[in-house]
Amino acid sequence: MDLFHDLKSNRLVSLAKESGYQGLDTLEPPPQGWSQGVEVRRKEVPFGVKLFKLVATNCNIE
Repeated sequence: MDLFHDLKSNRLVSLAKESGYQGLDTLEPPPQGWSQGVEVRRKEVPFGVKLFKLVATNCNIE
């Protein structure tokens, strides 16, 4: 299983049960910034995953 995986921007994720699911592309950056990551849940995955945003020196965003 590949632990490093790109999520498509239209995927639905949840930060908490109370907030429900929202599009990945609508997530606001966490208070500590993307470099620390944020744990999200997906309906199809039975465990939380840590989400990071990586920006390369050539400005490509992963």
